[in-house]
Amino acid sequence: MADAFDWGLLEPAGEAGAIASDDRILDAMVEVERAHLGAWSSLLGVETTSTLDVGTLDRVSLLRESRRAGVPIVGLAQALRQQGGTLVHQGMTSQDVMDTALMLVSRDALTTARADLVAAGRSFAALAREHRGTPFAVRTLTQEAETTTLGAVIGGWLDVISSALETVDAVAFPLQLGAPSATAVRSHGFPASRTPSRYSGDGCRQRWV
Repeated sequence: MADAFDWGLLEPAGEAGAIASDDRILDAMVEVERAHLGAWSSLLGVETTSTLDVGTLDRVSLLRESRRAGVPIVGLAQALRQQGGTLVHQGMTSQDVMDTALMLVSRDALTTARADLVAAGRSFAALAREHRGTPFAVRTLTQEAETTTLGAVIGGWLDVISSALETVDAVAFPLQLGAPSATAVRSHGFPASRTPSRYSGDGCRQRWV
């Protein structure tokens, strides 16, 4: 396995970024290829025995091929075809896999961030109730203003948390399938409900909500 060159020395919160690490992105790319292979299997009525095991991939070889081709998908598709046959990656582009995989990683990262926001919101709500009668001096342009309560100030912080949650909840994570010969994939098997949304061009995309 290739050595990690960024382990958080200059980033105190670096460990939190593991959710978007190279390993997680590789997992997501294989997840996309696995779902696509399953769709071909269903479409053609051909049983697929391979589950496309990310654990057996040679990461050193993947890194070498990625540097040679300029994108990681070329070497990945070749390696996965040794497990799942010629239908692997059939009808997709490197950009399809990369973009969709990054959407899956982004979805997971925002799910984690949302949980942190909810936890912070609950803490703020409890503190606001606890200090709803605690006097708190405020200032405006260095001058003393009318006294408020610490609970009211914390309530303002809670409003910011609520706005952030609304923004996160409004984010959609599109699946890209824009191959030259439009291949409509109806059953990807990702763990999310979906509402189809068509775009211009020869390809098609579906929006996963």
